Amino acid sequence: AGDDTVNSNITITTLAANVENINLQGTANINATGNTLNNNLTGNSGNNILNGGAGNDKMAGGAGNDIYIVGQSGDVVLEESKAGNDLIKSSQDYTIGENQERLTLTGKANLKGTGNETNNTITGNSGNNELVGNGGNDILTGGAGNDNLVGGAGNDILTGGAGVDKFVFNALAEKIDTLKDFLPGTDKICINKIGFSELLQPGVLPSDQFVLGTAPLDSNDYFIYNAINGQVSFDADGVGTAQSTHVLATLTGVSALSANDIIIF
Repeated sequence: AGDDTVNSNITITTLAANVENINLQGTANINATGNTLNNNLTGNSGNNILNGGAGNDKMAGGAGNDIYIVGQSGDVVLEESKAGNDLIKSSQDYTIGENQERLTLTGKANLKGTGNETNNTITGNSGNNELVGNGGNDILTGGAGNDNLVGGAGNDILTGGAGVDKFVFNALAEKIDTLKDFLPGTDKICINKIGFSELLQPGVLPSDQFVLGTAPLDSNDYFIYNAINGQVSFDADGVGTAQSTHVLATLTGVSALSANDIIIF
């Protein structure tokens, strides 16, 4: 009865029934798995794997490069500053918290993985994922499934993987992203008109608003694809000056792009 705690310097494969808390001790790389209760799992200074199991659990790895297994929507991961390079493996929608770096979505469900304001690495599962980097220079990898990848503010590296993937750009203020595996005719570049121009109309980009070349040809050529350097640019007025042209992304290994590859929403 009561709130019970186990202090251990060896791996706990499953916390005993009716015990709520476990504290790993020492410096060894050991692991802990919770039970069906709402557990508190605390790591030591080694590299720990903390698995809350069933229940809404709190996991704090401490120092070391730790792995957290998140299986319930109520699970909470707590990390201190400069406490290792940690990985969250989640079978639920998950938003990376403060001082957390890496997220891998597991299972087959259609999940959302969201980054924080630092540099994150987010990897999808076999479902249809939405991956959002937010701030920082992020690495987003969709994996299998039809994924939506939103790099956010930084210089992000985006890989859709298998499936029909969408690469989303919400604002001109975002920095230049790298699209590693964009497949013309299958994948889409999606542009939020609110963040770019109210002159854009929702739907597939009209062909007369796109140029395959190095500069706009007239005032309504808003999007330019330079096949020489792989850069996709937005030109607000069709003049092509440094003030009006903004590079959105660099596409790797894409020799040709068309207006059909760009969607306005």
